[in-house]
Amino acid sequence: MAAKLRPFGTQIFASLSIRYATLSKSENSETEKHDTQFKKGRLAMAIFGSCLCGEIKFQITGPMMEPFHCHCSRCRKQHGAAFRSRVRVKTIDLHWVHGEDKLKYYKSSPGFHRGFCNNCGSPIVNFAERLGEFGVPLGILDDDPEVKPQFHIFVGNKAPWFEIADDLPQHEELPWPRRE
Repeated sequence: MAAKLRPFGTQIFASLSIRYATLSKSENSETEKHDTQFKKGRLAMAIFGSCLCGEIKFQITGPMMEPFHCHCSRCRKQHGAAFRSRVRVKTIDLHWVHGEDKLKYYKSSPGFHRGFCNNCGSPIVNFAERLGEFGVPLGILDDDPEVKPQFHIFVGNKAPWFEIADDLPQHEELPWPRRE
């Protein structure tokens, strides 16, 4: 029997005091526009992801945006690595297959929450309140996402023992203005 997929919703962020209301008519038209773009887009099928212990499983059903490597100290610490490779996905495009109740969040800075499995510690999703999108590490995807990181950010904070050896563009900080 196939697992019932549940879209991201109010339950997971209840403890974070984030409230999501039913979509208004204008938001519904935006959702329909997004769904139409997805059907015409580069992703032909869903991409699955999971944590190390397998307690958390999810599915991404929409486009993966802005793939890059982040060298900020928080991402390095969260991942225990020289950098974090990640993509952004719209919250409506991430569906929990099972284990959503195993997801725990750490508020690493105002308005920014880092989600991880409370059993094995795998980083699962990050959530910036101001964007309403998830950052998903590429390393937890079970399928080929068919996207590759396009650039490096926060190279001014990179680990001193690591040398970037590719030809991707490098940015000292964010290459775009912070969205509010």
